[in-house]
Amino acid sequence: MIRLGMRLARAGGLVRMASLFLGGALAVALLGVAWGLPDALYPRYEDPLAPGLWISPPQRGAAVAMSTLMLAPVLMLLIATGRLSAVIRDQRLIALRLIGVSKTRTLVAAVAENVSVAIVGVVAGLGLLRLGARAVDTLLPVEQPFHLDAWQLIVLALGVVGLSGLLALISARTLQ
Repeated sequence: MIRLGMRLARAGGLVRMASLFLGGALAVALLGVAWGLPDALYPRYEDPLAPGLWISPPQRGAAVAMSTLMLAPVLMLLIATGRLSAVIRDQRLIALRLIGVSKTRTLVAAVAENVSVAIVGVVAGLGLLRLGARAVDTLLPVEQPFHLDAWQLIVLALGVVGLSGLLALISARTLQ
């Protein structure tokens, strides 16, 4: 079913593949910058009088709030790219149902279609995030260099790919 999903992605056309690819790439880059920016601009520091106690600058709260607000446009971006050319995709999935493919297998194919292209987009998005980190370091008055740990990059990548798959599953569940 995963191979079928990848074939469906190729058959969906260049516009659909490009939109899913760019959606995944931009989602990772935007969320990564939003996640790392508060630490670069207003890092927490350890209290010299009470070791183990971390103090945050007052501006950090506003920076974290603004970064959190980036979730909404990224979610909308992923929804829009997933629904682009969805009529044609839905017709292909309905055709699978008409030839006797079970609904579960059809859903797996729909998710595999989105996820296979989103994975490639996420890899490109990690490269964009690297460029964004350099831009943040050179253009903004940061107190420490922009940096995301490996676990944060993994969470970003898995989150965007998982969200892309979840959105494909939700949109394909309405098929009969």
